Amino acid sequence: MVDQLGSLEQVSRNQVGNTDWQDYTPSLDPFDRLTRRFSQVVAEVLGVSTPNTPLRY
Repeated sequence: MVDQLGSLEQVSRNQVGNTDWQDYTPSLDPFDRLTRRFSQVVAEVLGVSTPNTPLRY
């Protein structure tokens, strides 16, 4: 029988206690963000299709 539904985060918090999440995503410097955005705009203006993916290399 099921008492209640919950997400994996809720279940782990009930079992372990309050957890702190660490974000290990590297942040981009302002110049890198500007050049990436600029290249996206130029690609759109030229009609070049760019992959719509969250992966960054």
